[in-house]
Amino acid sequence: MNRWRRLLCGTAGLLLLSGSAAGAQPKVDQKLAKTDGMRWFSGGAFEVSCDATGVQGTQILSIATTARKVDEAVRESRRNGVRAILFRGVTTNACKVDPLFRPADMTPAADAYFDKFFAEGGQYLAYVEYVGDEIEARTSVGKDVRIETTVVINVQRLRSDLEQAGLVKSMSDIFRRP
Repeated sequence: MNRWRRLLCGTAGLLLLSGSAAGAQPKVDQKLAKTDGMRWFSGGAFEVSCDATGVQGTQILSIATTARKVDEAVRESRRNGVRAILFRGVTTNACKVDPLFRPADMTPAADAYFDKFFAEGGQYLAYVEYVGDEIEARTSVGKDVRIETTVVINVQRLRSDLEQAGLVKSMSDIFRRP
């Protein structure tokens, strides 16, 4: 495989193609690649369901994440819980959470903000109230492992901080009469 990468290094496009064709995965909890900002709304390699609405604006989520190792999957579950609340929303019989951020709101400034926000050890961790130490399910997926764990996200504080950053409209602005 390394031989092919060396041969293709002459052209950036081909190098990029060889990396994706090889099934290369980004390191868990590392800075994500730069794009036009729409990557935040893509499906991603995780599944999320809402188990319940917690106290003081929290959501109790069940996150299924795939990674090379169990500890990487648990760390990535934190990021995936916040990503789900921000960009996907979560709707189940137990709760309904609309996404806080929509594709129409994406700007280059917002994309740069989320690059920093989701960086390794980034601000997204401030909104994770709890990550279950207990792995509810564990499955092998080729050389990877898929785990399910519980993550509690403070949606109220996340929304408030995004309002202060000017990334989402304040609820009072939405309901204000003209």
